[in-house]
Amino acid sequence: MNTNNLLKKLLFVILLCLTGTVSAQTQGDKLFQEGRRLQKVETVTSQKDAIKNFNAAKIAYTDKSSKAKCDEQIQVCNKIIARIEKEKNSEATAEKRRKAQEEQERAEAAKREKEKAEAAARAAEEKRRQEEAYAHDVAVSYYKGALESQAKKNANSQRVAITLFQKAKDSFTSEKEKRDCDNQIATCQQSIMHLEAQEMSQAQNQARSNDAAADQAYQMAQDFQRTQTESSQLSAITMYERARNLYTSSDKRALCDNQIDACNRTINGIKAANAARYNESVSSKYTHRKRSHKNFNCPDEERNVAGFTMGWVQKHWAVKNTSGGAAEKMGYWDDSKNINGMQVGIKIEPLFKYGFALNTGIFYEFYYSKGAESYYDGESYHPILMEHVLYVPLHFEYRLNFSRKFQLFFYGGAGIDYGLRAKIKTDNEYLSFDEDNGYKASGAWDRFNPSLEFGAGICMKHVQFDFSMARGLKDMSNDPDYTVKQNKMMVTMSLMY
Repeated sequence: MNTNNLLKKLLFVILLCLTGTVSAQTQGDKLFQEGRRLQKVETVTSQKDAIKNFNAAKIAYTDKSSKAKCDEQIQVCNKIIARIEKEKNSEATAEKRRKAQEEQERAEAAKREKEKAEAAARAAEEKRRQEEAYAHDVAVSYYKGALESQAKKNANSQRVAITLFQKAKDSFTSEKEKRDCDNQIATCQQSIMHLEAQEMSQAQNQARSNDAAADQAYQMAQDFQRTQTESSQLSAITMYERARNLYTSSDKRALCDNQIDACNRTINGIKAANAARYNESVSSKYTHRKRSHKNFNCPDEERNVAGFTMGWVQKHWAVKNTSGGAAEKMGYWDDSKNINGMQVGIKIEPLFKYGFALNTGIFYEFYYSKGAESYYDGESYHPILMEHVLYVPLHFEYRLNFSRKFQLFFYGGAGIDYGLRAKIKTDNEYLSFDEDNGYKASGAWDRFNPSLEFGAGICMKHVQFDFSMARGLKDMSNDPDYTVKQNKMMVTMSLMY
């Protein structure tokens, strides 16, 4: 009986021990798993909390292997803490270095700004000194100019000197120089007062002298006026005009004008009397004259046959393909269609009966042509052509003589152009053509050019206007596939004598 009870108690104790052991093992596993969870969060606080859980699990565990496992995890947590703190220290060091570098950069930037400000200050100071030096030079030039004007002894020069001294004063910075300018201005003002007084005195003396001369001229005019002839009256008018110009009094000038009107009336009366006597003499000697007969459309007997001519001329080259097609107008340069020029010379037009005449003369022509801008070796230039030509026309003319002051005429015939000189050059002084002779440089240009010409014009008394066209007869081309002929148009004005 006692033995059974003892066995029951022993079994109960064993069961209790087993139950406590299982309960402790379960609690240790929970703490261990919580520590592992906290261990995965890589912060110092989480790692410390994980170590606490691992230590609690180590206490709860009864077997050595579980306790050793807890120690291993505690070591892992300590390593993680050490690594985190090392990284923090490294970041702190890097941050410190970064801040130090930023501080150094700010210091260097401040140094550069300071140096830049100092350089700007030095430049401003240098500019100020240069401006002061320039202002001083300007003031000195004003001052010297003022002294030169001051040396001229007239009031206007003194006024100019005052203006220049004032400008010099405004430009000077030294108080001593400003005071010197003030003194010079005062001297000029005194000189002006003295010179104006002298000029006024001289003007009064001149006025008295002019009045005396005017009185003398007035007296001479009256002596001439008493003689009742046209020449005496004209001499009187001349003397009255001289007296009027010398008098300063408006009343005396008006008196001279009245006397001049009286002389003109006397002259008109003398002319009327002479005309009446002449008409009476002519009428007493009049004899009937038979009217002369003029042929149809004959020019006036006193017709002007020669005169001076000037005008505008324009010529071009007509290039035509021998196989057919229209001719193309071309100038000397590729970008031009013609060449403009001027014409001067002597026109000769002998007139015959029934309106027939000869139209000829000798003329000088000048042509000028400037091409478009071109480039050679990086230099820009414009090519230029200048030609001098002698022109002689020979035309047969028919003139409609509507009146002595107006005629209309037409003409046709031949003309000859002979080139005296043709020069080509550029407007760039560093560039020139290898060949400056325009006739040689061009492959289709001849000095001699005969042409067939026709035109028309009007004549109004001594002034005559002509318009004519010329068609070249000579082929200047060296190429059998093309013909090149020179044509011309002329508009001129002539003053006939």
